[in-house]
Amino acid sequence: MQGRRSSTFSRLLRHGFTDPGAAERLLEAEVLSGVRADPVLLDALAATADPDQALRGLVRLTEALEPGERRALLDTLVTGKPLRDRLLGVLGASEALGDHLARHPADWHALVTYESADLRAGVREFERGLAAADTPDKLRAAYRRCLLGVAARDVCGTSDLVRTAAELADLATATLRAALSIAAAEQPADAAACRLAVIAMGKAGGHELNYVSDVDVIFVAEPPLPAGAAGATGAT
Repeated sequence: MQGRRSSTFSRLLRHGFTDPGAAERLLEAEVLSGVRADPVLLDALAATADPDQALRGLVRLTEALEPGERRALLDTLVTGKPLRDRLLGVLGASEALGDHLARHPADWHALVTYESADLRAGVREFERGLAAADTPDKLRAAYRRCLLGVAARDVCGTSDLVRTAAELADLATATLRAALSIAAAEQPADAAACRLAVIAMGKAGGHELNYVSDVDVIFVAEPPLPAGAAGATGAT
């Protein structure tokens, strides 16, 4: 047993794990019983930016899934290189997106296949991805689901730096529009009376956002018409 453990420990070290002991314990998790011995998994984890983080994220995701979904994920993971590269790449690059997948485990399906439009995602494609979000909480979840695709294209090299920055800016634009639609639905009378423009500034306006950029915007509202004037009045 000691020799086996020493061999596994050394193998994990060679694959780039900084805490091989913790990684070994994670690999022994019941949810990974069907794939832990598959060398493809370990090689794929080693190729990520942070193998330790990627493995932790994978265990959290699989633990959050129902048994049938878990089996589907793991089967696809070991047999399908595209999903393997995208999912483990994202988990190794972003703890925040790993947290999202643990809370919304069904979103792994967003990384299974890409449509041709996904390879050049813009405002229109992101608006479709956000269209069903009719509350702030649903919008936050949908935003991160879209962000999974941006990050996957980035870590897999499908998008270069300039394209990724533009996609992040387009996603911010689509999210702002969706947020305004939610607000308008909550206050329809005020929305009908208010003419509002949102102007992107800085990196957002220049299509140069990164993952941690603030989205700087200016809200410009048309002032109320004078009392007695025809037409709409300004909303407050």
